[in-house]
Amino acid sequence: MGEVFETPIRELVEGGLERVGQYVETNGTHLIFCWLALIFLKTHLKDWRLPLHRDRRSGDLRKIGSAYGPVSLQHIHVLARSFFTESIIEKGAMGSLLILPAERADEMFRPFDFADFYGPNSILLRLDDVCFVAVLDDGCGVNNFYLEHIQRVSAPLLPVQLREVLGEMSCIAANLKERPTFHSRFEGSRHIIGAQTPARPELRNPLVECLTINST
Repeated sequence: MGEVFETPIRELVEGGLERVGQYVETNGTHLIFCWLALIFLKTHLKDWRLPLHRDRRSGDLRKIGSAYGPVSLQHIHVLARSFFTESIIEKGAMGSLLILPAERADEMFRPFDFADFYGPNSILLRLDDVCFVAVLDDGCGVNNFYLEHIQRVSAPLLPVQLREVLGEMSCIAANLKERPTFHSRFEGSRHIIGAQTPARPELRNPLVECLTINST
């Protein structure tokens, strides 16, 4: 995993937003997206070891993971292990991913930030002036509502603004009227990860479309 993900992505991030952009333009977002899926998976697998209540006197032995179950992680697990199974991931099986400019670290801002939501299965990872924000299993549904909106951002975003982006994308994901369904199939010896997505994504709550972000 280090050779596939950590080493090349570290080199990209060290080159800043410009190098990351050049890589994506040439190679697409597959590597970065699967890397984020792997980080999300490893983070939440830990929930099956951590107690839901830290006070052992309560007698409640449940783990944090019992609050949402492993089913919600199934597709993310398939994406995360695709580098090992050499699976082909079709476009619909990928989620929404934004790569945003972040305000550079100084005496006020640390160069790293991480946050995620296990309901919408969304993740934020900021490394100096590059920030990755993704919804991992929406079949790109969030991008249909949010991409045009976020393209109006013309300056690096502050840490709190990037968290707002994560919150807004998560809110849209949670309000998708129809979620994609995922499947695997074989064509000869090739394993293919596919998805059935709605022809036209819709929201349960139309007010979600009114989300705004204050850019610097």
